[in-house]
Amino acid sequence: MPTLLTSIGLLVFLSLGTVLAIQWLSSGRVMTELGGILINNRFNQVETELRSEFQAAQKASDFITEALQIQTYDYDNPAGLTDLFKGVMIPAEYITGIVFVRPDFRGYSVLRNAQGDLDTNLFSVQENLNSRLYQIVVDSRDRREPFWGPPVYSAILKQTLLGLRTPIHRDDEYLGFLAISISIEALSELTAKLQIPELSTVFVLFGENNVIAHPNIQSGLNVLSAERPLPSRQDISDPVIRSLHLAKPFNRPLIKAPEGTELLAVNVENQDYLIFRKEINEFGDFPVILGFYGLQSSIGAPIRILVGAVAVGIVLLIIALVLAAVIARLISRPVGRTAARANTIANLDFEDLRPLAPSKFRELNDLASSFNIMTDGLKLFGRYVPRTLVQHLMREGENRIRSEERELTVMFTDIVGFASLCEEMDASEVAQFINQHIGIVAKCIAAHEGTIDKYIGDAVMAFWGAPNQIENSASPAAKAALMIRDELAKDNDIRVSKGELPIKMRIGLHTGPLIVGDIGSQDRINYTVVGDAVNVAQRLEALGKEVGEDEDCVILLSEETFRKLPDDFQVTPQGAYNVKGRAGKVNIYRLDRFES
Repeated sequence: MPTLLTSIGLLVFLSLGTVLAIQWLSSGRVMTELGGILINNRFNQVETELRSEFQAAQKASDFITEALQIQTYDYDNPAGLTDLFKGVMIPAEYITGIVFVRPDFRGYSVLRNAQGDLDTNLFSVQENLNSRLYQIVVDSRDRREPFWGPPVYSAILKQTLLGLRTPIHRDDEYLGFLAISISIEALSELTAKLQIPELSTVFVLFGENNVIAHPNIQSGLNVLSAERPLPSRQDISDPVIRSLHLAKPFNRPLIKAPEGTELLAVNVENQDYLIFRKEINEFGDFPVILGFYGLQSSIGAPIRILVGAVAVGIVLLIIALVLAAVIARLISRPVGRTAARANTIANLDFEDLRPLAPSKFRELNDLASSFNIMTDGLKLFGRYVPRTLVQHLMREGENRIRSEERELTVMFTDIVGFASLCEEMDASEVAQFINQHIGIVAKCIAAHEGTIDKYIGDAVMAFWGAPNQIENSASPAAKAALMIRDELAKDNDIRVSKGELPIKMRIGLHTGPLIVGDIGSQDRINYTVVGDAVNVAQRLEALGKEVGEDEDCVILLSEETFRKLPDDFQVTPQGAYNVKGRAGKVNIYRLDRFES
């Protein structure tokens, strides 16, 4: 298995040998490859510049969407909302307009006028239920991801706009419809900046016959309307664009089209032109065609000059670039995969973590092997340490985990008649049964940001409010308990269908002050809780024998937990009971449901 040093030495040897061999070859192939590289570089420049404008709209959409999801705006006083839009548009000079329509069809827009100023407009889509915008809003309600819609003509701006449309949701709530638009005049202004006279005139087509961007569109066209949002090729005062349908494939060896690019030739007014075009299928339901053209003589001239003057230097440069690209690719791929896996590990997502593939280089192969061994160890480690605790340690540092007193909510769960259920099972079946049951409970606890303290046979102890502080720890704990009850009911339906006995559970919840943090010796410590509230929660779980004997899952709350719950939780008082370790009787409540 070669080392990197050996590989690089071999590549240098091959490059020198290639230089000597090319001395005996004709310059025809060099001309073809060089022409292809030059054209490819030019095409990449044009494509990168145009894509950057579409990506600017995407970044603006992501920024506004996040702002609307995080912050609630006063729509009756929309200054804050429109200021947000203006703040996005000021640095993004090619964004022409931002429109936001609420579920009640009230709309807010900021549009860039002909003078470059930003105008604010408030409107109601319901004023015209047959309008194009109304239909767009209705059609977009059930979508989740941003999408590029077909071009739309704006009567206000007298321009045609390409819009990135984003339905915005906060969880399951539909907040509204956002459209960020780029005018074809703005894109045409960009094509004019990218234009090199006689060498390359840049254009963008929508389908085969309609034009999205061309330097001649900058001053506007009078032919555009709502029914005809884009000009046709015949509307553009460019004889080459008008003659695109006459262009034929160019197969001469002088210039080679880059991969994925079509090379055409056409004669217009006794001049030969070369046309490079490429389809891009990511901005709507129709293919967008990016291209540029130039005089054949102008495009071929630099190649002929370079071949005659610095042929050997160009060959060396091309070979060096190709070899560097090959080496970089061979190195970057495994390094990139390693970085991606490391990022996954940083997020503690071990479930879908796949091992790194071996590399052809010894050093990278050793890295992959060591990384895979480390990953296996972390997977095992992750089974024994709560993920929320590790994430907190990674954010705050180990020294931040100190024992302290906090108000927490503690949960205890237990299976009723566990011994009876396991009488006819062997050891492996018992283990499988416990693991399957605890897996259900753990999933529900994790879904509501709880921390599992320990497993005690078939019982589970968990708490809320640490390591991450929660303002009201009782609410997520109660939701987790109700989720456990629902998941238990689903599991019982499966068990009964298999002829097995259903499982009955007891759950106890209590809220109170506890000592939480690292508890133990220097050799072994646990992140756990200590205090009377733990005992009370366990006693409440045990009281389920008396209170909910006939129920599949009874959830009992202490009065401290009940008083912390919002009114959305429905509970039933069960009276006062004696609880071991507490003087006097304690008021007990049964948790019934949550009215979301």
